[in-house]
Amino acid sequence: MKGYIESFLELLYPEKNTCFICNTYDESINEKYLCARLRKKT
Repeated sequence: MKGYIESFLELLYPEKNTCFICNTYDESINEKYLCARLRKKT
């Protein structure tokens, strides 16, 4: 049950500088929520 709650909270409040899709950490992400590799694909 705890895992579901933590996952839900991560959707609402994603960690800064972490890609929302691939979960990689990068200082350049800031509040864009996507890494540079995924931003290039869109």
